[in-house]
Parts: sequence; C-alpha cells; structure tokens
Amino acid sequence: MQSLHFLKVLGSGAMGSVYLAEMVSGHNFRRQIAVKIIKNDAQEAAPFISRMRDEARLLGLLQDDEILQVLNLVHIQGRDAILMEYVEGTDLAKVASSNVTISQKAIATLGAISAGVLHRAHTAVDPRTRLPLNVVHRDIKPANIMVTKNGGVKICDFGVAKARFEGQESHTSPDQILGTLQYMSPEYLRTGEISPAADVLALGLTIVELLTGNKFGRPKLKKTEHDSSVERLFATSKLPNNLITILKQCLDWNPQRRPNAARLEDELYNVADSLSGLSLRRWASKVIPPLEITTHNREDKLNLLGQTITMTEHAFAMENTLDEPPNNNLLSPSSLSLSRETHQGSEINQNEQNYDTIIGLGLGLVLFLLTAPLYLL
Repeated sequence: MQSLHFLKVLGSGAMGSVYLAEMVSGHNFRRQIAVKIIKNDAQEAAPFISRMRDEARLLGLLQDDEILQVLNLVHIQGRDAILMEYVEGTDLAKVASSNVTISQKAIATLGAISAGVLHRAHTAVDPRTRLPLNVVHRDIKPANIMVTKNGGVKICDFGVAKARFEGQESHTSPDQILGTLQYMSPEYLRTGEISPAADVLALGLTIVELLTGNKFGRPKLKKTEHDSSVERLFATSKLPNNLITILKQCLDWNPQRRPNAARLEDELYNVADSLSGLSLRRWASKVIPPLEITTHNREDKLNLLGQTITMTEHAFAMENTLDEPPNNNLLSPSSLSLSRETHQGSEINQNEQNYDTIIGLGLGLVLFLLTAPLYLL
C-alpha cells in the first residue's frame, strides 16, 4: 500500500497544478516526489492530457540521469497525474531574472552538460524495439533547464517533444507549430519541419542569454535579418573568441551548418577548461539555495495541502488528515495549470520567457506575420 501526503504547491495556473508530496510505501519507505495533476473535465484539455501521458511514456523510455524522471502515471480521483522525481534546484529563467552573477566557466559547463543530454535524446532508441525514437525536445529555453544546489543539470518538459514510439497517443499535424516563439528556429516556422538542429539553436540562444543578458527576440524569417540579429547579440559582449565561434555556429541560419549536440558538448567542455572562475558545482552551492528560499508560496487551488491520498488497487482514495471535512472538490472545474515545471522555485507562467505555445501554423503564423510586417519582405 502506498500513500501520498501533500506538502507544498510548486506551481499552478490555468490547466494543472504541481505539488511536492511525500510518498510512503511498505516498511515505512519515504521519498519526496513531485505530483503533476491535470485538469481533464474540459474538452479543450484533452490534447494536453494526451501529451502529458506521452511525455510520461517518453521519459520512461529515455531513462537519463540528467532528464527529469517520471515514476508513474496514475489517476487521482479521476484526474490524470504524473508522479515525478523531485529535485531541489531552480530553473535558469529564475537564475537570469534574479540578476545573480554566473561565471563564464559555469555557463560553458552547464551548456556542455545540456548538449550532452540532447545528444543522448536525439540518438536514443526504444529499448524494446531498438528502433530510433527520433526525439527533438522542441522547447529548449532557460525555464526548461534546471540547476540543482549541487551543480547538477536537469532538462525538463518533454511535453511538446517530437518522438516516435509504441503506444503514442498524440500526433502533431503538419500545420501545427509547438514550442516557445522566442527560441524557435527560422526553418521550423518557415517550413514546419523540425530536426535536432532546432534544439541546438535554442540551446545556443539560452547560453547567449545567460552570458550577455541579451535576448534574440522573435525569429527572423529572412536570412539577412537573422544574421544581423545574431551579430547584435555579440556586439557588446566580452566573451572569449572560442566561445563566440561555437555559439555563432549554433545560431547559423542554415540548420545543416550548426554543430550536432555531441560536437557542441565537446566544444563547450573545451571552452570551460580554458576559462577561470567558479566551477558550476561551486557556483551552484553558493547561489541556488538562497534562490530556493526566495520562492513565494503559491495558491493551493485543489485544497490538497495536508491531505493524504492512499493508493488502492484501482484508484486513489482521499483520506482527511486535517480537522476539516474531507475535500470533495477534486472534480470541480477549478483553475489548474499544465505546468511542466516539477521543482522548487519554478514558475508555471513565465510572463516574458514563456511565449504562448503556437498551435496551428495556419492561424498562428498568419497572426504572427500580420503583427510583424517586416517578415513579409
């Protein structure tokens, strides 16, 4: 018999909530985990629920120490939920917004580790069929890369990833564009075709943002404008030449000229070895714990805090551990968040970092072009 005791809200918003919970199983084994609970009583939530289930299945197939791991896919009072590992740390979006100083050595190391994770995902095979999974993360950005207090790195949010595996529910149609606009590659917006090179470009933009504080902004659909924007990113930076060289290659207009993730990993490790300053581990041990402390309390929209859910053979049953009546509102249409952040200090709605997901190339791209006439040239 297993049970979950809910301790803290890690994030909540429009489509789901994420909680920190203690999982207790036989012989008093205890472990803190993150529980992502998705609203499923609205018709518009169905595609998100399918993608959530696919994300859980994909993470189970990848089994990478530096990818946030899924423990189980369950139902809680009729709601879909994912039990995931809980990691003490924070995402790079919060690090960037806090204006803390990050050594170039630490950033290069962080980028190398992230590139290694992407390479392993890009080349992963299904352990049962030995067929390529053809993974493309499709939403690499600061908010989806975590740093732990010990200097570990975790890639999060494979919810909109492109992949191919048995039992897959959701499928992206040719007229759908998924991801975060600011970190999308120009070829993806122009053609709808996605490849691992798009992840490399997004990681390059993330690294530049951490190093310089400069953001690329919306993708440019003309090569001349793209190249000019890349040059502006580095115009006032004081970065070593070897670092500028590899980052410019990551941001190349032509996806075939970008380095693959394996080469990027190697190049960034070489850059890190040549730099002085705090290592990633030493920097994280000094900076991450204080950032975790500054995390604000979030609203418990499902009224789960202090409650214990006992896992039965077929479902979860609610036990009331407070002096209040049992919570019977789990199926009410409360405001939930489809957060893919499952760690302390993450933000569900990143106002500037999280651009709206672009779904439907037909309508989405038309609106995009109408609001930015220069792309029509």
